[in-house]
Amino acid sequence: MAVVPPGTESNQARLISQTESWQLRPLYEHLIGLDPTNAKYVPMLATEWGLEPDGMSYRYKLRRGVQFHGGNGEFTAKDVVFSYEDTTKQDAVSSENALLRGVVDRVEVVNDYEVVFHLNKPDVDFESVVSEQQAGMRIMSKAHFDAIGEPTLQGAPLAGTGPYQFKERAQGSYIRFDRVPYQHWRVRPDFPEFEYRMQTESSGRLASLLAGEVHITNLPSDLLPQAESSGYKIIRGRVPALRSFLAWQCCFVNSQTGEYPAHPNSPLIDPRVRQGLNKAINRDELNRAFFGGKGEVMHLNHFHPTREGWDPSWTTRFQSEYGYDATRARALLAEGGQPNLRTSVIVRPLALFPGAEDITEAIAGYWRNVGVDVQLMTIDPGEISNGQRQLRFDNHSIMVGTSGTQFVALAVYNSSVLGNYLGAQHPDIQDFVRRIRVELDPTRRGDLYKQEGNRRFDLQLDVPLFWLPAEAIVDPKVVADYVFPGSISGTWTHPENIKAVR
Repeated sequence: MAVVPPGTESNQARLISQTESWQLRPLYEHLIGLDPTNAKYVPMLATEWGLEPDGMSYRYKLRRGVQFHGGNGEFTAKDVVFSYEDTTKQDAVSSENALLRGVVDRVEVVNDYEVVFHLNKPDVDFESVVSEQQAGMRIMSKAHFDAIGEPTLQGAPLAGTGPYQFKERAQGSYIRFDRVPYQHWRVRPDFPEFEYRMQTESSGRLASLLAGEVHITNLPSDLLPQAESSGYKIIRGRVPALRSFLAWQCCFVNSQTGEYPAHPNSPLIDPRVRQGLNKAINRDELNRAFFGGKGEVMHLNHFHPTREGWDPSWTTRFQSEYGYDATRARALLAEGGQPNLRTSVIVRPLALFPGAEDITEAIAGYWRNVGVDVQLMTIDPGEISNGQRQLRFDNHSIMVGTSGTQFVALAVYNSSVLGNYLGAQHPDIQDFVRRIRVELDPTRRGDLYKQEGNRRFDLQLDVPLFWLPAEAIVDPKVVADYVFPGSISGTWTHPENIKAVR
């Protein structure tokens, strides 16, 4: 499978963000799995689990007889405790790290096959964090860690229990996995070897596909006809949740001091300026040009008619508040005190959907059409992450592709409660995130989401673009089918489900 390289390559699972978690997913399993056809929770390394009567503890009964790769023994409760402790180390970069550290009081080992997570408060997202949905708490071998210590990029990751085991990595080039040499407890992959091949350019991925060097990849819409006319087949994720949007890098709540805004002089602070930039974009043109019309217009990021708190009025109000109107866009920029706005756009490739760089440049073109002086910036992915952590970006925007769950995406991109600075934030949203985390009643939770959604809608907290189908194009002489959800962070998951042509 050819994919865009991750911004961060690592053999330490906790040092990889959710959206780049695909690079180690074949190795690891979780306490709770996800059905790739409908995104419902299913037993995985826990055979059963449930909320205790106190409303603040989760009991997990563990599967017996599951083996770690490389002869590292049987999975037991000690590996759950180790994986939790590793996930929550101070240097972990994922949002799950902060969430788990903030809510877990202790992990009780009842016996080798039963553990209880005691929380210090109710948490609506806890099940999701320890599940396959977010790739948060991957289950790793304590015995392997005791033997080798912290894994390095030159060595092997810690052993997991997945149907594939690590073979080798060539940094910037590929990651290879072997099918485990024994009967896996859950599934036996059709292919004895699986490789993620890293190729930034979509034209290069297409050439590799046509040459038979790769058998699965993703391509922008303008290249799909060439692949399809040559006999290649599109397979879509079963659970649409992949979405693209532009995140403002400007308006942050300092998680340590509570200071807001961290950059008070940013021209993007004024919601009228953000609205003007939104109304400068012709989303219908973008959809036709880059997605062949297959994108579903996102009326409010993180919210969808199938998710909690949906307000139908957002659909009817969208055209007047966000819809394309170049004349009104210029007027809003002037009303916000920025008739000659200068701003920067960070251009980067994204593994989750092709053509991200081209779409970013197209949006910059729309902004120039209404008089904005736009600087395009190409920054090393690792430097982007460092800059976000250090609050260096004050008048910037950046393309995002994510399949994150509603709560986590909202908390990560629009609050600093979990310690992230990935999108525009607001003090009121800080309070909302803290309230929604502890609200377990679905009706009250839905009401809170709706209230928050209306605030986000009015504040123009990002540039909503599209809900997208996760599409893989495959060589039908090699691949018969690929059942994957497309809704999991990292998107290109469940490689064990790739079926070979018989």
